[in-house]
Amino acid sequence: MDDHFKTIVIVVIASVLVGGVVLLICCSICINK
Repeated sequence: MDDHFKTIVIVVIASVLVGGVVLLICCSICINK
């Protein structure tokens, strides 16, 4: 259970980081335009 829980936590954190990076890139493109 612990390993499975850790995997879920890692996936969630990775998703949040990727989402944040995508938002930053989109904002930068919008500002540049």
